[in-house]
Formats: sequence, structure tokens, C-alpha cells
Amino acid sequence: MKLAIYDKKGNKIAGSNDMPETLDGELSAKPLPFYADGVLYSRLEEELFSAACMDAETARRIMRNETDGKGMTREGFLFALLNGRLSADEAITLGARLRVPFEARRLVAAIIFAGEAEFEDTGLLKEIFNEVNADVIQLGHMRYAAVCESLDGQEDFYDTCMALRDTFLSEMNVDAFIGIAQPCETASSLFEAYSQAASCAELGASFSHYGGVFNYNRMFPEILLKGVPREYISRFASSAAKISGASDEETTALLDELFRQNLNISKTAKELFMHRNTLIYRLDKLKRVTGLDVSCFDDAVILRLLLAMSRLGEK
Repeated sequence: MKLAIYDKKGNKIAGSNDMPETLDGELSAKPLPFYADGVLYSRLEEELFSAACMDAETARRIMRNETDGKGMTREGFLFALLNGRLSADEAITLGARLRVPFEARRLVAAIIFAGEAEFEDTGLLKEIFNEVNADVIQLGHMRYAAVCESLDGQEDFYDTCMALRDTFLSEMNVDAFIGIAQPCETASSLFEAYSQAASCAELGASFSHYGGVFNYNRMFPEILLKGVPREYISRFASSAAKISGASDEETTALLDELFRQNLNISKTAKELFMHRNTLIYRLDKLKRVTGLDVSCFDDAVILRLLLAMSRLGEK
């Protein structure tokens, strides 16, 4: 490994001959540790820091395991935040030591593996989330959180969660309920974000016979229905039954994708690898049975609610 030691001015005092003799002033002034251009820069003591050539994955692993000098690691810090054990002041102080910014837009997912799933190696889990530079924290038996600092990567994060579920299903025959919270803006709000994500995953489990990825922003019908008394919901049982009767698993998946694509038929057909005319035919068939036209906004809202209601009724 190519390695060198530098003083605080960026002058090399020891190390490999093929490492630079001096570092750019801006480079040596950055908060440590940081990784750039294949080199990890880390503090050794007050006046010295090291530069080591390595790949990005190794550097990320080292940075996540670095302590604040008092035994707290990045993973332990995030664990405490996700469990609501730190005040805002503590989050600011500890975060500064570990180079974890207090104010940063973050996405949080709660991952709950279904049934009696058992596995000890979390390497696959971390490998998948490394694609979006997310930390994976174990919070309980077969329960995990993924925390990703992101400005605009919500779609990438959702796609990664989908990829996680697909990978565990295909390679380990293990399914998962994954909830994604609304973005949070500070480190101290990670507890609330994880609680929201976990509620989404648990709510998804309450109406789905299978695992899946459940985004808080798209689950308002289910969230609203959860708080409605059962006796009131039962008044609409006949309408919900029509949806259940007209919706096999394939049709339900079709409707889910249609709502995900904001009722855009062409995009829905493309995502489902289905001919547009076939999709229209199936929607017409659903209209004949339920009397609801998904191309009409009011009918689409009713259909979305009845679909959620039928799922809750089934479970």
C-alpha cells in the first residue's frame, strides 16, 4: 500500500517515494478523514495526518469504523440517533468529532425481514446499500435501518430498496418489508424518520401477504384507513369486495404501478413490459365490474381507497 505521513502544512515527513512531497493547501486544510482521488486522508495526531492509496469501498469502511477518540464509532452514533438517545446538542458535538454533519438532507429506510428469516452475514445488505453510499445499522433481531445522505436521490434510494428485496428473494429466499420515510433535515430528526419508516413497513405487512417497499409519501390512504373504526369501514365492504373480485394479483400489480406513474398509461405499460392496448383492455374490464373509470380523477381516488380497503380486509 502506498502510504505517507504529512505535517499540518502538507509537507511529507515519511512514507513511500511515489507519494507527493507536498500537498495542495486546500487539500491539507479539509476536515479529516476524507477520501479523494483514490486516497484516504486521516488524522494521526494534532500536528500530523496520513495519506493512503486504497479503493473507495475500503476507505468507506475505515471511515465508518473511526471513533471520536472516546470509543464512539459512526455506526454507534447513528444507532443512538435512530433510537432517540441523543439530544440535539449531543448530536452536534459527537457529529463534529465523527465528521457527521448535523444539518444534512437524509433518507431513512426501515428493513424488517419477513417470517422466521435467519441469517448472520449482513455483508450482502451493506454491499447493496453501498451503491447509494448509505450506512446500514442493525436495530434488533432481523430489523435494520439504512441512512443515506442525499440531496435529490430519492428515486435511486427507492430503486436500491427494491433491488435489496429482489436480491434477498432470489439468492436467499428471504422476503422483506421495507418502509421509506419522508426526508429529514437534521441528525436529531433521524429517530422520528426511522419511526415513520418502521410504521410504513409494519403497515405494509398488515395488508400485504408478501414483502414489498412502502414509501410514506404514497401511503396516505392506508395511513388514514388505519385510524378509521372497523365498523365504519365495513359499510363499504361490498364496494371493496368488488375490487377484490375483479383484481387478481396481476391486476393489483397493474393498479399499483399505474398509481406510481401518476395514472400515465404509456409509462405504466412500459414499466410492466405490457402492450398499451392490453393495459387499456384490462382497465376497461375493471371499469365494467366496478363502475370506476381510472382515467377520471375522482374515480381514481375512490379506486385507490377501495384498493387499500380491500387489502386491509383480506389481511
